[in-house]
Amino acid sequence: MPAPERDLTPEEMACLLTRHLQGDKTASDELLAAIDGYFRRHLRPLLVHWFREASGDTSARYSVMVNQFFTEVLDRRDDPFWRQKSLQAMRTYAATAIANDIRDLLRRRSKREPIGDDELLELAESRASHMLHKHGLDLATALDLDAWDHRPAPWPQRAMVLRLRYVIGMKYAEIEEQTGLPTSTAKDHHDRAIEALRAELGASPRGGRP
Repeated sequence: MPAPERDLTPEEMACLLTRHLQGDKTASDELLAAIDGYFRRHLRPLLVHWFREASGDTSARYSVMVNQFFTEVLDRRDDPFWRQKSLQAMRTYAATAIANDIRDLLRRRSKREPIGDDELLELAESRASHMLHKHGLDLATALDLDAWDHRPAPWPQRAMVLRLRYVIGMKYAEIEEQTGLPTSTAKDHHDRAIEALRAELGASPRGGRP
């Protein structure tokens, strides 16, 4: 789905969020495209600065990025429940956008295609190294989770746990706050997702529990 060529106004974004929370699939798709477009135009150029200035606390920097990005949108409604649900939705879509960009960047690198001074390269390489060392899995392939998003539950939840865990670097307590999944459930989703990836990719078991 192509991202829109212009930034939505805070009012337009808030309207999409309301429709998304009401279960409107078209609005959900439009919201993902809008967030993806804004991320590519405005946030990616800032990542190189944020990630180099405060190495080691990725989840905190991610939260700052998302909160700064969506403050104006969330201020459109004086409704705490709406604001919390909206923030969760936008974090989910931002994580998906970053994961897809990292996946595509790593694929280009493996094919020795020109990359240039891409802002995500440092983050992508560190995440790929961690996934390979911890689980013996190729991160680019592991992040090819689009099909999981369209399977019945709990596959979408497993995909999101992997994105939040290995792309954003969230701890399980942060994943619980973001998704509402109990820590034990998030850990189970993680373990079963890793097992499924190994089975689907034919990888040998290795590494331990995170």
